Amino acid sequence: PSIKIGWAPPEISDVYEIATRKLEESLNNARALGFEVEVIQKSTANHTPADQIQVIENLVESGIDVLMLCVSDWDSLTETLKEVNEAGIPIVLVNQIEEAPGVEIYGYIGFDNASASACGAWNVIDALGGPGFQGEGETVDVPAETYLDESFWEDLYKDFDVNQISGKIALIDGVAGTTFSNIRADGFKSVISRFPNVEIISELPGDWDRQTGMEAAENILQNNDDLDAIYACCAEMGIGAYMAVENAGRLDDVQVFCQDGLEESMKYVSEGKIKGDSWHGIWEWCWYGAEYCVRAALDLEPESQVFDVHARSIILPNVDQFYPEPQLEEIDWQTVYDEAAAKYE
Repeated sequence: PSIKIGWAPPEISDVYEIATRKLEESLNNARALGFEVEVIQKSTANHTPADQIQVIENLVESGIDVLMLCVSDWDSLTETLKEVNEAGIPIVLVNQIEEAPGVEIYGYIGFDNASASACGAWNVIDALGGPGFQGEGETVDVPAETYLDESFWEDLYKDFDVNQISGKIALIDGVAGTTFSNIRADGFKSVISRFPNVEIISELPGDWDRQTGMEAAENILQNNDDLDAIYACCAEMGIGAYMAVENAGRLDDVQVFCQDGLEESMKYVSEGKIKGDSWHGIWEWCWYGAEYCVRAALDLEPESQVFDVHARSIILPNVDQFYPEPQLEEIDWQTVYDEAAAKYE
Protein backbone atom coordinates (compact mmCIF):
# COMPACT_ATOMS: atom_id res chain seq x y z
CA PRO A 1 0.00 0.00 0.00
CA SER A 2 1.03 3.61 -0.51
CA ILE A 3 1.88 5.61 2.59
CA LYS A 4 1.42 9.30 3.27
CA ILE A 5 3.57 10.68 6.08
CA GLY A 6 2.55 14.04 7.48
CA TRP A 7 5.67 15.82 8.73
CA ALA A 8 4.98 18.85 10.91
CA PRO A 9 8.10 20.51 12.31
CA PRO A 10 7.23 23.44 14.58
CA GLU A 11 9.32 25.93 12.65
CA ILE A 12 11.58 26.48 9.66
CA SER A 13 15.18 26.32 10.86
CA ASP A 14 18.49 24.58 10.24
CA VAL A 15 17.52 21.93 12.80
CA TYR A 16 14.48 20.82 10.85
CA GLU A 17 16.13 21.21 7.48
CA ILE A 18 18.66 18.60 8.61
CA ALA A 19 15.91 16.37 9.96
CA THR A 20 13.92 16.64 6.74
CA ARG A 21 16.97 15.83 4.63
CA LYS A 22 17.67 12.69 6.63
CA LEU A 23 13.99 11.70 6.42
CA GLU A 24 14.11 11.75 2.62
CA GLU A 25 17.47 9.96 2.51
CA SER A 26 16.13 7.21 4.74
CA LEU A 27 12.91 6.88 2.77
CA ASN A 28 14.82 6.71 -0.51
CA ASN A 29 16.36 3.48 0.77
CA ALA A 30 12.86 2.20 1.50
CA ARG A 31 11.58 3.30 -1.90
CA ALA A 32 14.39 1.37 -3.58
CA LEU A 33 12.80 -1.80 -2.17
CA GLY A 34 9.38 -0.92 -3.48
CA PHE A 35 7.78 1.06 -0.67
CA GLU A 36 5.49 3.80 -2.00
CA VAL A 37 5.99 6.62 0.47
CA GLU A 38 5.05 10.29 0.12
CA VAL A 39 5.99 12.99 2.60
CA ILE A 40 3.53 15.82 3.00
CA GLN A 41 5.35 18.56 4.86
CA LYS A 42 3.68 21.61 6.26
CA SER A 43 5.51 23.98 8.54
CA THR A 44 5.51 27.58 9.58
CA ALA A 45 8.15 30.26 9.89
CA ASN A 46 6.51 31.24 13.18
CA HIS A 47 7.01 29.56 16.54
CA THR A 48 3.54 29.79 18.05
CA PRO A 49 1.58 26.70 19.11
CA ALA A 50 -1.47 28.12 17.30
CA ASP A 51 0.43 27.98 14.01
CA GLN A 52 1.43 24.37 14.61
CA ILE A 53 -2.14 23.40 15.50
CA GLN A 54 -3.28 24.76 12.13
CA VAL A 55 -0.53 22.81 10.37
CA ILE A 56 -1.60 19.57 12.07
CA GLU A 57 -5.25 20.13 11.22
CA ASN A 58 -4.35 20.76 7.58
CA LEU A 59 -2.31 17.57 7.45
CA VAL A 60 -5.12 15.49 8.92
CA GLU A 61 -7.53 16.93 6.36
CA SER A 62 -5.12 15.98 3.55
CA GLY A 63 -5.53 12.29 4.34
CA ILE A 64 -2.22 11.30 5.93
CA ASP A 65 -1.59 7.80 7.30
CA VAL A 66 0.79 8.82 10.07
CA LEU A 67 1.78 12.10 11.70
CA MET A 68 5.39 12.86 12.68
CA LEU A 69 6.14 16.03 14.57
CA CYS A 70 8.08 17.81 17.26
CA VAL A 71 5.70 19.49 19.68
CA SER A 72 6.24 23.18 20.30
CA ASP A 73 4.25 23.26 23.56
CA TRP A 74 2.36 20.39 25.18
CA ASP A 75 -0.17 22.44 27.08
CA SER A 76 -1.35 24.01 23.83
CA LEU A 77 -1.28 20.96 21.55
CA THR A 78 -2.59 18.16 23.75
CA GLU A 79 -6.24 18.49 22.71
CA THR A 80 -5.33 18.67 19.02
CA LEU A 81 -3.22 15.52 19.26
CA LYS A 82 -6.03 13.73 21.08
CA GLU A 83 -8.16 14.51 18.02
CA VAL A 84 -5.45 12.95 15.83
CA ASN A 85 -5.69 9.84 18.04
CA GLU A 86 -9.47 9.82 17.60
CA ALA A 87 -9.03 10.01 13.84
CA GLY A 88 -7.05 6.76 14.00
CA ILE A 89 -3.80 8.36 12.81
CA PRO A 90 -0.69 7.11 14.65
CA ILE A 91 1.71 9.73 15.98
CA VAL A 92 5.50 9.59 15.93
CA LEU A 93 7.33 12.16 18.06
CA VAL A 94 10.84 13.37 17.38
CA ASN A 95 13.08 15.52 19.57
CA GLN A 96 11.89 14.01 22.82
CA ILE A 97 11.65 10.80 24.79
CA GLU A 98 9.69 12.28 27.70
CA GLU A 99 6.27 10.64 27.92
CA ALA A 100 3.54 12.64 26.21
CA PRO A 101 0.79 13.68 28.65
CA GLY A 102 -2.66 12.36 27.77
CA VAL A 103 -1.84 11.38 24.18
CA GLU A 104 -1.29 7.95 22.62
CA ILE A 105 2.10 7.90 20.90
CA TYR A 106 3.33 5.15 18.56
CA GLY A 107 7.02 5.96 18.93
CA TYR A 108 9.49 8.46 20.36
CA ILE A 109 12.84 9.31 18.75
CA GLY A 110 14.93 11.84 20.59
CA PHE A 111 16.79 12.62 23.75
CA ASP A 112 16.29 13.78 27.28
CA ASN A 113 16.20 17.58 26.98
CA ALA A 114 17.08 18.11 30.64
CA SER A 115 20.04 15.74 30.34
CA ALA A 116 21.32 17.56 27.24
CA SER A 117 21.19 20.86 29.12
CA ALA A 118 22.95 19.26 32.06
CA CYS A 119 25.76 18.21 29.70
CA GLY A 120 25.91 21.82 28.53
CA ALA A 121 26.19 23.00 32.11
CA TRP A 122 29.08 20.58 32.72
CA ASN A 123 30.79 22.05 29.65
CA VAL A 124 30.59 25.44 31.35
CA ILE A 125 31.86 24.12 34.70
CA ASP A 126 34.75 22.39 32.92
CA ALA A 127 35.71 25.64 31.16
CA LEU A 128 35.48 27.61 34.41
CA GLY A 129 38.23 25.46 35.91
CA GLY A 130 36.77 22.11 36.89
CA PRO A 131 38.25 18.77 35.84
CA GLY A 132 37.59 17.87 32.24
CA PHE A 133 38.96 18.86 28.88
CA GLN A 134 38.94 22.67 28.73
CA GLY A 135 39.91 25.52 31.00
CA GLU A 136 42.59 25.43 33.66
CA GLY A 137 41.32 22.47 35.66
CA GLU A 138 42.70 18.93 35.76
CA THR A 139 42.80 17.43 32.25
CA VAL A 140 41.05 14.06 32.08
CA ASP A 141 42.34 11.35 29.77
CA VAL A 142 39.62 9.02 28.42
CA PRO A 143 39.29 6.86 25.29
CA ALA A 144 38.22 8.86 22.23
CA GLU A 145 34.95 6.96 21.89
CA THR A 146 33.83 7.75 25.47
CA TYR A 147 30.32 9.19 25.68
CA LEU A 148 30.61 12.47 27.58
CA ASP A 149 27.07 12.09 28.80
CA GLU A 150 25.47 13.19 32.04
CA SER A 151 26.52 10.03 33.89
CA PHE A 152 30.13 10.56 32.81
CA TRP A 153 30.17 14.07 34.26
CA GLU A 154 28.37 13.02 37.44
CA ASP A 155 30.95 10.31 38.06
CA LEU A 156 33.86 12.68 37.30
CA TYR A 157 32.64 15.27 39.85
CA LYS A 158 31.28 12.94 42.55
CA ASP A 159 34.14 13.74 44.96
CA PHE A 160 34.98 17.21 43.71
CA ASP A 161 34.88 20.24 46.02
CA VAL A 162 32.23 22.41 44.33
CA ASN A 163 33.47 25.50 46.17
CA GLN A 164 36.58 25.56 43.99
CA ILE A 165 34.67 26.81 40.94
CA SER A 166 33.46 30.38 40.58
CA GLY A 167 32.04 32.45 37.77
CA LYS A 168 29.25 34.65 36.50
CA ILE A 169 27.16 33.38 33.62
CA ALA A 170 24.10 34.42 31.63
CA LEU A 171 21.37 32.14 30.30
CA ILE A 172 19.42 32.65 27.07
CA ASP A 173 16.16 30.66 27.08
CA GLY A 174 13.89 29.72 24.19
CA VAL A 175 10.30 30.97 24.08
CA ALA A 176 9.49 32.10 27.61
CA GLY A 177 7.14 29.81 29.51
CA THR A 178 6.89 27.01 26.95
CA THR A 179 7.50 23.35 27.75
CA PHE A 180 10.89 22.71 26.23
CA SER A 181 12.27 26.12 27.12
CA ASN A 182 11.47 25.36 30.74
CA ILE A 183 12.89 21.82 30.59
CA ARG A 184 16.16 22.94 29.02
CA ALA A 185 16.63 25.88 31.38
CA ASP A 186 15.83 23.73 34.41
CA GLY A 187 18.26 21.02 33.27
CA PHE A 188 21.02 23.60 33.01
CA LYS A 189 20.23 25.15 36.38
CA SER A 190 20.10 21.74 38.08
CA VAL A 191 23.87 21.48 37.62
CA ILE A 192 24.85 25.13 38.05
CA SER A 193 22.90 25.41 41.32
CA ARG A 194 25.22 22.82 42.89
CA PHE A 195 28.16 25.25 42.62
CA PRO A 196 27.58 28.01 45.21
CA ASN A 197 30.19 30.35 43.70
CA VAL A 198 28.81 30.13 40.16
CA GLU A 199 26.03 32.64 39.64
CA ILE A 200 23.49 33.08 36.85
CA ILE A 201 23.38 36.87 36.79
CA SER A 202 21.05 37.34 33.82
CA GLU A 203 18.38 35.28 32.05
CA LEU A 204 16.56 36.40 28.90
CA PRO A 205 14.44 34.70 26.22
CA GLY A 206 15.90 34.25 22.73
CA ASP A 207 12.85 32.65 21.04
CA TRP A 208 14.98 29.85 19.50
CA ASP A 209 16.10 32.46 16.97
CA ARG A 210 19.58 33.65 15.97
CA GLN A 211 18.76 37.35 15.68
CA THR A 212 16.76 37.42 18.89
CA GLY A 213 19.50 35.45 20.63
CA MET A 214 22.06 37.98 19.45
CA GLU A 215 19.92 40.86 20.72
CA ALA A 216 19.51 39.11 24.10
CA ALA A 217 23.28 38.65 24.31
CA GLU A 218 23.86 42.31 23.40
CA ASN A 219 21.56 43.32 26.24
CA ILE A 220 23.38 41.01 28.64
CA LEU A 221 26.82 42.27 27.61
CA GLN A 222 25.82 45.91 27.92
CA ASN A 223 24.63 45.38 31.47
CA ASN A 224 27.30 43.01 32.78
CA ASP A 225 30.99 43.96 32.65
CA ASP A 226 32.12 41.00 34.77
CA LEU A 227 30.55 38.16 32.76
CA ASP A 228 32.46 34.90 32.23
CA ALA A 229 30.13 32.92 29.98
CA ILE A 230 26.84 32.91 28.07
CA TYR A 231 24.86 29.70 27.72
CA ALA A 232 22.16 29.55 25.04
CA CYS A 233 19.52 26.81 25.15
CA CYS A 234 19.77 26.20 21.39
CA ALA A 235 22.44 26.47 18.74
CA GLU A 236 20.79 29.23 16.70
CA MET A 237 20.71 31.45 19.77
CA GLY A 238 24.24 30.35 20.64
CA ILE A 239 25.56 31.44 17.25
CA GLY A 240 23.78 34.75 17.68
CA ALA A 241 25.32 35.12 21.14
CA TYR A 242 28.80 34.41 19.76
CA MET A 243 28.30 37.13 17.13
CA ALA A 244 27.28 39.58 19.85
CA VAL A 245 30.35 38.75 21.96
CA GLU A 246 32.60 39.07 18.92
CA ASN A 247 31.03 42.40 17.92
CA ALA A 248 31.51 43.68 21.46
CA GLY A 249 35.20 42.75 21.39
CA ARG A 250 34.83 40.51 24.42
CA LEU A 251 35.93 37.12 23.12
CA ASP A 252 38.88 37.15 25.52
CA ASP A 253 36.69 37.26 28.63
CA VAL A 254 33.26 35.83 27.67
CA GLN A 255 32.94 32.22 26.51
CA VAL A 256 29.85 31.02 24.61
CA PHE A 257 28.12 27.64 24.95
CA CYS A 258 24.98 26.17 23.41
CA GLN A 259 23.15 22.94 22.67
CA ASP A 260 21.69 21.18 19.58
CA GLY A 261 24.62 19.92 17.52
CA LEU A 262 23.87 21.79 14.31
CA GLU A 263 26.34 21.62 11.44
CA GLU A 264 27.12 25.31 11.89
CA SER A 265 27.39 25.26 15.68
CA MET A 266 29.68 22.21 15.55
CA LYS A 267 31.80 24.02 12.97
CA TYR A 268 32.11 26.84 15.50
CA VAL A 269 33.19 24.29 18.11
CA SER A 270 35.76 22.79 15.71
CA GLU A 271 37.20 26.28 15.21
CA GLY A 272 37.40 26.96 18.95
CA LYS A 273 34.77 29.69 18.83
CA ILE A 274 31.82 28.16 20.65
CA LYS A 275 33.36 26.30 23.59
CA GLY A 276 30.74 23.60 24.06
CA ASP A 277 27.64 22.14 22.43
CA SER A 278 25.37 19.17 23.25
CA TRP A 279 24.48 16.33 20.88
CA HIS A 280 20.76 16.01 20.26
CA GLY A 281 20.92 13.54 17.41
CA ILE A 282 19.19 15.82 14.90
CA TRP A 283 20.44 13.61 12.07
CA GLU A 284 18.99 10.58 13.84
CA TRP A 285 15.47 11.86 14.53
CA CYS A 286 14.00 11.42 11.09
CA TRP A 287 16.53 8.91 9.78
CA TYR A 288 15.09 6.43 12.28
CA GLY A 289 11.75 8.21 12.41
CA ALA A 290 11.19 7.16 8.80
CA GLU A 291 11.08 3.50 9.86
CA TYR A 292 8.76 4.30 12.76
CA CYS A 293 6.40 6.10 10.40
CA VAL A 294 6.36 3.30 7.83
CA ARG A 295 5.80 0.66 10.50
CA ALA A 296 3.03 2.73 12.10
CA ALA A 297 1.26 3.31 8.78
CA LEU A 298 1.40 -0.43 8.01
CA ASP A 299 0.18 -1.36 11.50
CA LEU A 300 3.45 -3.11 12.37
CA GLU A 301 4.87 -3.07 15.88
CA PRO A 302 7.94 -0.87 16.50
CA GLU A 303 11.07 -2.67 17.59
CA SER A 304 11.02 -0.36 20.60
CA GLN A 305 8.64 2.46 21.41
CA VAL A 306 11.52 4.71 22.49
CA PHE A 307 14.73 5.37 20.54
CA ASP A 308 17.14 7.37 22.72
CA VAL A 309 19.87 9.10 20.69
CA HIS A 310 21.79 9.72 23.91
CA ALA A 311 22.54 13.35 24.75
CA ARG A 312 26.21 14.12 25.38
CA SER A 313 28.78 16.91 25.31
CA ILE A 314 30.41 18.14 22.12
CA ILE A 315 33.69 19.96 22.72
CA LEU A 316 36.84 20.56 20.71
CA PRO A 317 38.56 17.28 21.72
CA ASN A 318 35.66 15.11 20.47
CA VAL A 319 33.87 17.22 17.84
CA ASP A 320 35.22 15.09 14.99
CA GLN A 321 32.94 12.28 16.18
CA PHE A 322 29.99 14.42 15.10
CA TYR A 323 31.20 16.91 12.50
CA PRO A 324 31.01 17.34 9.57
CA GLU A 325 28.47 14.48 9.57
CA PRO A 326 27.98 11.53 11.90
CA GLN A 327 27.79 7.98 10.63
CA LEU A 328 24.33 6.47 11.07
CA GLU A 329 23.45 2.81 11.23
CA GLU A 330 21.66 1.43 8.19
CA ILE A 331 17.97 0.65 8.65
CA ASP A 332 16.95 -2.92 7.85
CA TRP A 333 14.24 -1.98 5.38
CA GLN A 334 14.21 -5.54 3.97
CA THR A 335 12.90 -6.86 7.29
CA VAL A 336 10.24 -4.16 7.38
CA TYR A 337 9.26 -5.08 3.81
CA ASP A 338 9.09 -8.79 4.67
CA GLU A 339 6.95 -8.14 7.75
CA ALA A 340 4.58 -5.98 5.71
CA ALA A 341 4.39 -8.58 2.91
CA ALA A 342 3.54 -11.31 5.41
CA LYS A 343 0.86 -9.15 7.03
CA TYR A 344 -0.86 -8.17 3.81
CA GLU A 345 -0.42 -11.29 1.68
